[in-house]
This record gives sequence, structure tokens and C-alpha cells, in this order.
Amino acid sequence: MATASKIQLILLLMVVKMLFKGNFAGRLNSRIQKLAYSDICVFIDRAEGSLDTYGQPTVTETETRVSCSFTDSPKIEEWKSFADIEEIAAEVRFSNELVSPVSGDKVKIINRFKRHSFPDTTYEIVGIRDRGIFGYVCALKVTRL
Repeated sequence: MATASKIQLILLLMVVKMLFKGNFAGRLNSRIQKLAYSDICVFIDRAEGSLDTYGQPTVTETETRVSCSFTDSPKIEEWKSFADIEEIAAEVRFSNELVSPVSGDKVKIINRFKRHSFPDTTYEIVGIRDRGIFGYVCALKVTRL
């Protein structure tokens, strides 16, 4: 019995040491990204600048290619407090390393399930539900040009 208790204590100490060694949250985040963020999108950050000669605000778009997790069948009931549920068509999750999404930014999925043949659709972010260590969860609507 004493030997089993010692082994359990040693294993517990090893786990605690692993948790507090280095940047555990960063390593965990990296591993989750490799598993969960298998889709690739172009994140289009829209920033309004100064006014042009006609008094209209200038808009600058910056495109960033990032890994994401995309679904075109979101759980609508979870978005009631964050966005107009009638316009939600999809949901995307980003890690928070490269992008900081806000409502109005755009997303274009370019690789889904490791296939490059995804329909050419651009989405606009209409709501953000979670902002945490594992990223942002955003509601998307289809934009029509």
C-alpha cells in the first residue's frame, strides 16, 4: 500500500511540475491549434482612416492568412445575446495570435477540411461571443457584392 501511495505522489508531483514549468498555457494553446484549427481563411481587417477630399472616410483593408475552425451550421441559440440571429450563416473560431476581430471585419474561407475547393464566399463578422486564451468565436453573415 505504501508503495502505491508513493507512486501516486510522485506522479502528482510530476504533473504539477509539468504544469508550472515554462509557458504551459502557450504550449497547450499551440497543441490545440494544430488539432482544432484545421481550416484556413483570409481575415480582412477593415480600418477607417481620415476623410478624403469629398469628406468620406477612407477604408483600409489588410488581409492576413490564418488558421481557423469554421462551421456553416452554427448553434443559433447560443448567439441570442451577441448578434442578430436571423442573419447568422456560419461561425468561425480564430486563435488570438494574429488577429483581433471586431464586428464589420470580413473572413474568406480558402481551405476547408484540407481541400482547396471551397465555395468563393466572403463573410462579415456580426458578433463575437468568446475572447479567451483559446481564441475568438465569431458569428458570420454572408456578404453580397
